[in-house]
Amino acid sequence: MASKKAVVMTVAVLAVLLLPLSATVSARTDAHVLDLFDLLNARNHASDNFVRVVRGKNEGNMMACCDACYCTKSMPPKCMCADMFSDPHRCEGCDLCVCTMSYPPQCKCLDVTDCCSPPCSDVATN
Repeated sequence: MASKKAVVMTVAVLAVLLLPLSATVSARTDAHVLDLFDLLNARNHASDNFVRVVRGKNEGNMMACCDACYCTKSMPPKCMCADMFSDPHRCEGCDLCVCTMSYPPQCKCLDVTDCCSPPCSDVATN
């Protein structure tokens, strides 16, 4: 059986060797994609270097369509559209929209509603 000192040294060497690998894996490779932290910060800050917040005056309105809508199982449900789009004009049906400052911008509606909008493929065919 190996001595405690040898086991500790082995673990220390492995930790030092794997540290750069873990830093590489956690690095963001796609900086224009909004993550949850950025979205939550955007609710509190009007604008910063990464996002621009667009506030509409559409109380009670929803986006015209949404392909990826997620709802809670509560009653009534709380739904949010997870679509990302590059046209800020799609924010018009949204009360709180967040867009990256990249070109083209990546926008996401942060409204929480009680139902989902119809899928965009259904709206396009009508």
